[in-house]
Amino acid sequence: MQRGKNGDVLLLDLSEEKLNKLAEELGEGAIAMKFDITNEEDIRKVVEVVKEYGSFKALLHFAGVSEHMGNAEKIFDINLLGTINLLDALYDYAKEGTVIVNTASMAAYSTAPTEESAKILAGIIDENANTELKKVCGENPYNAYGWSKKAVIELTRQSCLKWGEKGARIVSVSPGVILTDMVRHELGNGNNDGITALIQASAVKRMGEVADITNLCEFLCSDKAGFITGTDFLIDGGANEGFKVAFANFTK
Repeated sequence: MQRGKNGDVLLLDLSEEKLNKLAEELGEGAIAMKFDITNEEDIRKVVEVVKEYGSFKALLHFAGVSEHMGNAEKIFDINLLGTINLLDALYDYAKEGTVIVNTASMAAYSTAPTEESAKILAGIIDENANTELKKVCGENPYNAYGWSKKAVIELTRQSCLKWGEKGARIVSVSPGVILTDMVRHELGNGNNDGITALIQASAVKRMGEVADITNLCEFLCSDKAGFITGTDFLIDGGANEGFKVAFANFTK
């Protein structure tokens, strides 16, 4: 998508109000489209727009829900299956220099898979893997969130050769506690103690800002990151390491 000087941008979200506000702020070249990543028709509409342009330069894929925003099935359908379906639909329109940035989570690093789920994750590019992982997880939303995000990291890693055939790169980012609407939702649902603990465990002792993530994405989509693909970037202010140390001290 590159009709304008710096390229047009297609904005996708469930909230039309937020989309229209952002499109107005960005001005000419911003296209807003209400989008549900679990809806095949919505994905088809996105493909139709991209098809008009012939290709796309970058996909920043942030769609996801936490363990307090849905049951296990919903979490897998949005976090993992939605990611798989969207990437598959857009693959034919990738070109030399296209960059995919998927969103995983710091939770992927602290969620221990079972032996069975680990085997599934090792072959997550298989078309039946999402269904198999759901079955292993059962109805536990915490496992669903952590495993779905581990799966996004594995999907990114295992797909890099495929995207490389198009001259494209694919990476993922794993944010820690970032002040987004999802975190605000968590705070409103009584998860204050958990989020506070994450902040206190971090090396920087603060919640992340949206700009912390977008700055990383800007770099990853640039030519400066041209040799980077198939890997994940943990951006959690050192919280995972802090938890490891705290847990080790607790169990001594």
